[in-house]
Amino acid sequence: GMRVGGGVTVQHAVSALLGVIPMPEEWSFDAVKYIKAKNAVDKESFCPMVVDTLKANLGPLGLGTGRPLRVADVGAGLLSMLEVAAGLARELGAGLEYTALETEHVLMEENRRALIER
Repeated sequence: GMRVGGGVTVQHAVSALLGVIPMPEEWSFDAVKYIKAKNAVDKESFCPMVVDTLKANLGPLGLGTGRPLRVADVGAGLLSMLEVAAGLARELGAGLEYTALETEHVLMEENRRALIER
């Protein structure tokens, strides 16, 4: 049958990706390294108009008058949105309550390490 990288059959690869069989060890990757690379690309392609639109929509909420900006970052990765949220809160004169939700334990460990070093 047809084979993909490393001589693995397509059927084996699809079965592993669907979780039917265990993922081969050689297919593992460093999640922290991957997210750091992804964040670099995301930062370069970031559209300031999106933040401007968000800021305009947050204005009528009366933030900065004792109401904090509350953010739930679902799939937080390495907290790339924390900087954006903090900047928005500063511009609005509001405090920030930021909750990061991430299922990858290794990413949250890296976040903890990075925040302690700050």
